[in-house]
Amino acid sequence: MAHCAYYATKKLPYQATDLLKKIASYFKHSAKRISAFEHVQEILDMKILKILKLAQTRWLSLSACIERLLVLMPALKTYFHNELTTLNNKMRLSTKESELKKTINEIYLLLMHVDTELYFRFLHYVLPLICDLNLEFQSESPRIHKLYSLMDEVCQTLLKNFIKPEVIESGDLQVYKNPANFLRNGDIYAGPWVAAFVEVNSNLTASKLAVFYTNVRNFRNSPIVSHCCFL
Repeated sequence: MAHCAYYATKKLPYQATDLLKKIASYFKHSAKRISAFEHVQEILDMKILKILKLAQTRWLSLSACIERLLVLMPALKTYFHNELTTLNNKMRLSTKESELKKTINEIYLLLMHVDTELYFRFLHYVLPLICDLNLEFQSESPRIHKLYSLMDEVCQTLLKNFIKPEVIESGDLQVYKNPANFLRNGDIYAGPWVAAFVEVNSNLTASKLAVFYTNVRNFRNSPIVSHCCFL
């Protein structure tokens, strides 16, 4: 299941782990930066939370890391904007400061890009489905009697989000790869966080949303669906 999740995320144009690693690396071993970031959270009247580090078993921790980043998104945007402004206001930068500015700018641009939050919100919805099932496979206690029903449940959930309901009711799950059976882009369900974001974000043009929903469909039309439906 972890391998299925890995290949499914490859269907997306944006690799969530890249930004998570950049942010974690930036704050790593720097009490000063962490303190400044916590101060920003206080100013924004937010609960003080730490950046989560992606663990070795990353497909089990990725979901939690993404959820935490989404919660901290306003504070992260403010913090990196402030840091970038401070460096931009300096008349002359040392070599170290120039490298730091480059890193901060990369992170800030990713945070501010509308696609970043859009895809993170989608992953926040879909990854727990995969990770929870993966945990069942890793359980030390006998779970074989429950795995089939759990896999069927995940498969049905994923398919209902992008396949026409009458097709699913037919019971022929092999039709999930036939484009004629796909829902229209506007009818695809990518999770409640995506729906709320799309509703209020005017920067999401029709063409940008069309690309997003195509990528969401590609994510689901991947080994993760095959694995759940046909094992």
